[in-house]
Amino acid sequence: MSRIEKLQKKFLSYLFYDKRFIASSFGRISQGHLPDYQYIYNILISYYNKFRDVVTDEMIDNMFAKKKLNPSEIIQYKTVISELRTSLIDSQGNFIGSDGEFNAIIDDLEEFKKRKDYIKLAELIVNTNPAECSTEALEEMENKVKQEVTNISSRVGVVKKEGTIKDSAKDRLNNYKNTKNNPEILKAIPTGFSKIDDANGGFRAGELVYVIGRKGDGKSVALLNFGHNAWAAGYNVIIFTLEISKEDYERRFDARAAGVSSNGLKMGKLLEEEEKIYEQYIKNLSEDKVERLNKETGKIELAKCGTVYVVDCPSGCTPAFIESKLDTVEQTLGIKFDVIITDYAGIMKPNIAIAEKRHEQGQIALDQKRIARERECVVISAAQMTREGGKSKEADTSHVAESDQVSDHLDWGIAVRSISESTGKMESFKTRDAAPFSFHFTKKYSQMKIIELEDTLSSWDNIDSIS
Repeated sequence: MSRIEKLQKKFLSYLFYDKRFIASSFGRISQGHLPDYQYIYNILISYYNKFRDVVTDEMIDNMFAKKKLNPSEIIQYKTVISELRTSLIDSQGNFIGSDGEFNAIIDDLEEFKKRKDYIKLAELIVNTNPAECSTEALEEMENKVKQEVTNISSRVGVVKKEGTIKDSAKDRLNNYKNTKNNPEILKAIPTGFSKIDDANGGFRAGELVYVIGRKGDGKSVALLNFGHNAWAAGYNVIIFTLEISKEDYERRFDARAAGVSSNGLKMGKLLEEEEKIYEQYIKNLSEDKVERLNKETGKIELAKCGTVYVVDCPSGCTPAFIESKLDTVEQTLGIKFDVIITDYAGIMKPNIAIAEKRHEQGQIALDQKRIARERECVVISAAQMTREGGKSKEADTSHVAESDQVSDHLDWGIAVRSISESTGKMESFKTRDAAPFSFHFTKKYSQMKIIELEDTLSSWDNIDSIS
């Protein structure tokens, strides 16, 4: 018996044991996942759909009689069903299965089905013979491939949680009290900007964040600062850079983290004092340490930092590529990334070709949101701001360039705009379940640094002295 046949039988054993397993498999498993036992699966599902229970042996006999199967087929099916009914029960009559095993079996069956579907696609391509077929046949093949890939990638996944709000009411009250008494358990990732962190705690796992701005306003610098601040707080960050080389991005990150001139690093012309600072930063980095302000004591201390991993990928990379690379890097390093930065969404491509640009960017945002939710991390990306947004005093959801669909999928929309050569403004244009914010900042772009300004006259008078 093949491995996949064993999986099919084990899956059906769960369905014969308890109706809750039948219900929890809906939306994930279909006849196509069970090529060797479709008839038995149909018996289970048709009975459950009508009577909301596991089919009995007597009802199975009635179904066989209605179908007028020959005796040998009946014996074969009943032998298998008898085996399925008892395989999860030990000699003492105890259930030996588990929810974890059941979900793992479903995952394996889904993967098996996916592999079969891709084989069919490969056969379709080979049979069409793209090298010699007509233009019409090629276009027809392309449309079929796109549709099938969409169907495969959009299959409904496992439901994470469900239930009535009444059932979990006491749990929510306890969670609230626990959070009130222990605010550190919120596990929000700090942005490094007090107007955001003090009001909202920071970004949370499962959220999609977009930074928008006009060309030169500092979108990439904002992304780098969000990534640096998370890393300095001990979180793991992976950066997908689509425009800037890995070497240049690392140099910019060093400039931000050490507080030295980025151009000085590039040209080998740091000031003597900067060289000492940079060397100490590299030494600390080799020990996974970073200098960090202790808010309680007001002193700079060495603390453990996270991991930053930079992926230099071509413009036009897809969300699917990002997911694949994430799996590889996380397995290689043995860590989980808390923050994913894609710099930037406007030059990414969707997983499958889409005719209109606005639909492309909407799909890219949706796929990045899915990555954030499924991987329980924060995804931060960027997009251009429309001309109207650049002229407006306040940003809103209509100011995301190229697509009116992107804002629908955002948890945080953040606009960055320049006011002068030395100052700028950062503001929210969308916050989901969080307080809106707005603050001015001074640019230290020579060090790739954005420094929040208190909105007081004294802070503006002393811009040049801020470091």
